[in-house]
Amino acid sequence: MGGIVEYSFQERLDLSTGVSESGPASQILLSVIPGAVSVEKADLGDDKNGVDYWVYRERARPVAVDIKVRETDPLAEWGKDDLALEIWGNIRERRIGWTADTSKETDYVLWYFESTGRWVMIPFGPLCAVFRDNLATWQAKYKVSTQSSGPWKSQCVFVPRQEIWSAIIDKYSY
Repeated sequence: MGGIVEYSFQERLDLSTGVSESGPASQILLSVIPGAVSVEKADLGDDKNGVDYWVYRERARPVAVDIKVRETDPLAEWGKDDLALEIWGNIRERRIGWTADTSKETDYVLWYFESTGRWVMIPFGPLCAVFRDNLATWQAKYKVSTQSSGPWKSQCVFVPRQEIWSAIIDKYSY
């Protein structure tokens, strides 16, 4: 389906951190989360639990956000409005990807496309549920790609944004 794409771990970390700390992701979160008053980078322990940023709100608990940065916007570049959903976080260790990991503390996932500034934010619980429900179908239907960062390899499936939202609406409405 797809070859292995090589990345350095530090390159991916720098990309994610740079976009988030330089403003675009913080500004998006402040503008779309009701009552948001500030955004703060999570610590390493929170990061391992699926939280890159905490969005603090007036009179409400903070919101946990995981940020996924893609340098290239697939809609602008290839006409495909897809989101990378991680199947395996580490293929060799058989560690499930973040998209299926119900132990994550994530409330929302924010994809940010650096080349255009476009973004998509989806609530994590419903995303996780429909990913688990539809994984086999999506793997058979859409591009699957393996990324390598030296000692570990992860794997993603690229699912159209509208299909993800349709699956969420179908599961959570009657």
